[in-house]
This record gives sequence, structure tokens and C-alpha cells, in this order.
Amino acid sequence: MTGYGDDLPKRMKVLNWGENPNARGIRVFVGDKLAQALCAPNYPWRKVALDFEHNTLPGTPAYAESKEPRDVAGFCAVESVPGDGVYVVMSEWTKVGLEKAQMYTDLSASPVMDKSGEVVAILSVALCKCGAVEGIGK
Repeated sequence: MTGYGDDLPKRMKVLNWGENPNARGIRVFVGDKLAQALCAPNYPWRKVALDFEHNTLPGTPAYAESKEPRDVAGFCAVESVPGDGVYVVMSEWTKVGLEKAQMYTDLSASPVMDKSGEVVAILSVALCKCGAVEGIGK
């Protein structure tokens, strides 16, 4: 996020196509399964939150430390670009998002993976100080 000045981005990459080596040491692979899921008429996460440090994701420290209504920076659609990666396209920034986005330097997706580690959905994306996948949000 650093370096955008007053102009917040409309489209941001959150995962690479293929393998995404990460600080957690778990397999996160983006391939055709996500692209196919996004095309399904019953895909449930058409619009996801861009939150702060995963504060909308149950089980995270930020979720435990916050209460409803939880602050979010905005809302976005998930886009899969075969051979390139996964992007979020901002549909709107919230007031708190406009005020605080410049305080964060990285992005972190909250993917759902199958047993083999292939991404099948993105639940949310977080503005964060340090994401798990190197080179995202830089």
C-alpha cells in the first residue's frame, strides 16, 4: 500500500498464480479451481470485505479483539487472472478505510483451500503490516 499517496488503488493483487510460498509454510496454490468457482452462479463471496489485520475473520487475534460492527476499509470483488494471479477490485472505500489505509504496507488474502492446498475461494482480504506471502501489496 505504501507509495500510493492520496490515490488509493482500485485493483490490487493478493495472490500469485501457481504456488504462493508463505510464512506459514502451508501450500497455497492458485489455479483453475478458483477461476471455475468464481464463474459459478452460486459462488457466495461475490463481494468481500477489505478489513484491517483480518478483524472480520473468526479465529484471528484481530477478530477476538474487536466487536461488531467491525471496521472495514472497503468492499471488493475477487478476480482471477489465469497465468497471473488473484486481484481484488474495489467497489467502495469506507470513511475509515480512506483515513487509515495509508498506515498499512501489505495485503493478506483469507483463502479457502481444498485438501491439496488449491484455493477454491477468498473469504476476505486484509490491509496489514506484514502479510504471509512475499511480494504481495508491494
